[in-house]
Amino acid sequence: MDIVKLAKKLQVSTATVSRALRPETAHMVREPLRRRIQETAEQLGYIPSPAARGMRAQRALIISVVIPSDEYVLLGEYHGRLLSAIMKRTRELGIEFRISSLDNLRENFIENLWDVSYGSGGIIYLGSTLSADNVKSLRKLTRPLAVIKSALPPDHTAGDLAASVIGVDNIEAGYLAARHLLDLGHRRIAFINAARALHYDAYERLLGIKKAFVEFAAPFETALYLEANPDFLSGAKAWEKLRGPGRPTAIICLNDEIARGLIRGAGEDGVRCPQDIAVVGFDDSRLAYFVTPGLTSVRQPLGSVGEAFVNTIHETLQSGSAAKHDVDFRPELIVRESSGERIAGGV
Repeated sequence: MDIVKLAKKLQVSTATVSRALRPETAHMVREPLRRRIQETAEQLGYIPSPAARGMRAQRALIISVVIPSDEYVLLGEYHGRLLSAIMKRTRELGIEFRISSLDNLRENFIENLWDVSYGSGGIIYLGSTLSADNVKSLRKLTRPLAVIKSALPPDHTAGDLAASVIGVDNIEAGYLAARHLLDLGHRRIAFINAARALHYDAYERLLGIKKAFVEFAAPFETALYLEANPDFLSGAKAWEKLRGPGRPTAIICLNDEIARGLIRGAGEDGVRCPQDIAVVGFDDSRLAYFVTPGLTSVRQPLGSVGEAFVNTIHETLQSGSAAKHDVDFRPELIVRESSGERIAGGV
């Protein structure tokens, strides 16, 4: 479809269509009309260009990667490893990718998603947790979309999204961490998690940990369950809540950074790891094997996850199919010194 036919369908002038679809002039068209023009162009696959055929080819070779705007995203290793894998795979396939952030998921979510991905052939969503309304609105999106599993609302499954969902089996991840410590004889095991109501990985890990406790017929003590931010300082603060009489003999942490903060806080109280307390982290980051003691951690295959995102979008663009491809990678427990050995009197 060319711009003349699009304008006729919308019953507006070609100049209005042109202004609405160009980022530098879109503000000149009133909001309701601008959105109607952009949505219709999106649905019909119209590309605003005097060389439309060439631009369609170019559009198909661009992938937009949407990330949260929080500072920890750019400083943390989790997103860095994902983006590095995406960069490597797009380079191998000759695809261009660009990074955008999405601040507000509450208002005009789908319109904002269109804006940050304008001109791209597909979208990789590594952003913040989606709401139920966000999930419903994704059905309006006509271009290929793959969503990180951690962005699912806790009361949803991958099958609820009109998009491919890619991530790690965090039920298995939580189970592996808890089973390892239970095998070593620990029964008073604390868990420092993210807010499970806001983070799908946290929700799944708690399910996996509880599964292991049931398997070992061990009581899960809610008093030893904490929720925290994913940083070093939060680990140190968590220790302040867990120390004292009746403290746990082992702790599972949301990530390796929290684990190191907790070990530091415990050490300042004269509680040594692993002699006095066992600690297990998540992510198997560089931090896990560059520190002393080496940190037992659940490895997430983030390189494979990032590559799968690109492959999924690329295959969809090549085939022209809207088929949904969900992928769930298995985690692996990497045992190092921080979890210690079987404790005295352990079963």
